[in-house]
Amino acid sequence: MFITADQHEDAVHAAVGRRGFHHWTVVQLELRMPWFLPTWVEGLEDGFPMPSSAFLIFENDLLELLKQQPAGLKCLQYVLPKEEGNVGWHMKEVERLWQAPSPDLENEPVVMVEDDEGRLFTHLGCEVPGGDRTLLWTRPN
Repeated sequence: MFITADQHEDAVHAAVGRRGFHHWTVVQLELRMPWFLPTWVEGLEDGFPMPSSAFLIFENDLLELLKQQPAGLKCLQYVLPKEEGNVGWHMKEVERLWQAPSPDLENEPVVMVEDDEGRLFTHLGCEVPGGDRTLLWTRPN
């Protein structure tokens, strides 16, 4: 999970930003668990694309973002805690997202991540389902 503190809110950006949104100069990571870092283009400013990114812990938030962005994600990265020494993070480039019924979750759909080395894994360590799967997203060229 991500934590913010009032003293790290950027009042200047908050005053000119979108209503209901807050801008933070510091976001603390509370739990050492994997998360998604999607990047998409919301529009143009002065003729230049304006990329946006988000920190997403839950698969449902990622699936909702895929629905909300008709132009699609431009990039998706997967951030994992480093295993050695329990300190630090590393990032994987995501090539594809798949969905299939999970035997671990009584056949509820689970999102599978395929990284740029062709490895297939689930977000929070469920068994990778065999059989039919549905392609949700492919990294644009």
